[in-house]
Amino acid sequence: MVGPIPKLPAIAWANVILWTLAITLGTLVISAFIATGIMLVFTGNLEITGILLALILPLLLAVPVAGFFMIRHYQMLEDNRVLQRLAYTDSLLDCMNRRGFTASVDIALQYATPHRPCALLIIDIDNFKRVNDRFGHDQGDIALGIVADAIQSAIRAGDMLGRIGGEEFGAFLPGGDDAQARQIAERIRQAVAAAHFAPDGARHDLSVSIGGIVATEPSAFAMLYRAADQRLYAAKQDGRNRARLDHVKDDKRPLPPALTGATG
Repeated sequence: MVGPIPKLPAIAWANVILWTLAITLGTLVISAFIATGIMLVFTGNLEITGILLALILPLLLAVPVAGFFMIRHYQMLEDNRVLQRLAYTDSLLDCMNRRGFTASVDIALQYATPHRPCALLIIDIDNFKRVNDRFGHDQGDIALGIVADAIQSAIRAGDMLGRIGGEEFGAFLPGGDDAQARQIAERIRQAVAAAHFAPDGARHDLSVSIGGIVATEPSAFAMLYRAADQRLYAAKQDGRNRARLDHVKDDKRPLPPALTGATG
């Protein structure tokens, strides 16, 4: 019994067809060459029947066999792609998990230069334990989704978003200089503050604290994370619902004033 038609991307189907045709054509050429050689050796002449058999049999065999194996090959590639995406995607939210985010940022950081800086923002939901304790973990998961959507709406196309802890997110901004990083951090803060979360029918305000660092030379995620996390801690100490950003070369200098004076 013929099974259901496999679900493959259009490009995979195009490759299946092209490879099946190429294998079939190659098989026809080889079969015709062998049949011709056999007939010339044993009969001394070419017979149309033999040539037709040499062409028809490969068509009957090569097309289904080659097609089957090519479909299976691209099914395996697609399955591996899906599994890899799942391995790097947060199970609750539509964003990267810590593993995927860390790996992606580490690669992107190798291309940081003074002319193309990169910024890492560490974003933590303020007083999130109170949300879980008061409304339950189901509503806490909803709040996480709301915050993730708000962050995604505030960052640029091409920026990376990942959940790197329970209520902690990371946003990586390729090509983000100090001014852009501060602007995006403030957009994130405002987007979360404006987000609608009403677990008991009444609006419950959400806020985030943000720590950020800008790199202008190749670096590693672990180093930037430590620096950004220090700025995040300072933002929490200053009253939450604010952002603190700095340049990676200024890591040992006193932290600059907070981005906003709002408190949460």
